[in-house]
Amino acid sequence: MGAEPILFVILLLAAVGLIAVAANAANKRRIERYRAIAAANGLGFDPGDPSNVTSLDFELFDRGHSAAATFTMWRTTGHQNRVFQYRYVTGSGKDSQTHYNTCVLVGLPFNAASTRIHPEGFGGRLMNMVGMRDIEFESPTFNERYRITSPDERFATTLIDPTMMGWLLEVPCTLDLYLRGEWMLAVDHKRDPEVLPDLLAYAETVAAHMPTVLQSLYPARP
Repeated sequence: MGAEPILFVILLLAAVGLIAVAANAANKRRIERYRAIAAANGLGFDPGDPSNVTSLDFELFDRGHSAAATFTMWRTTGHQNRVFQYRYVTGSGKDSQTHYNTCVLVGLPFNAASTRIHPEGFGGRLMNMVGMRDIEFESPTFNERYRITSPDERFATTLIDPTMMGWLLEVPCTLDLYLRGEWMLAVDHKRDPEVLPDLLAYAETVAAHMPTVLQSLYPARP
């Protein structure tokens, strides 16, 4: 091998090394940024998924492959409610696409039937047109703004009582909410680190407005 090819290989290896060092430094800065935000808001922090939230039985966690929860912040009391960044991949090779979300996991004081609450949009109206109906409530305004789906209509109508309905109309929820068992998963598009503590607090507020009668009708498991 001549001098020029050897020099090229050396330069290539040096460039790869510099890129790796720069990427590692950027990741460390990102971790410290999240850690500082969590500390300032009295939250615990881990750059990964210390409680393995992706093992929970939510539809989002079954999408695609190569799923990962990262940059987790959590309450250090109670259910240890947490907020984290989430990503998964669909397709493969040149057709692969990585999807990003910010998610909040909030503990519930009752055992919820599988239920989804999300803002009504074009997709929801299209599903209605092809016969995939959601649960209808007495308020036309609420039905226009939200799509509620659940195999247990009794649970859903108990959950969305007049007080809860009025609050959701007064304080519009832009999150996609999934209730299952003793957890609520709130899903948003990917948000900046500084927003995560506020997003956690907002999702907790949503859960706090759910009817207390659910605790006796659908008691949490021991």
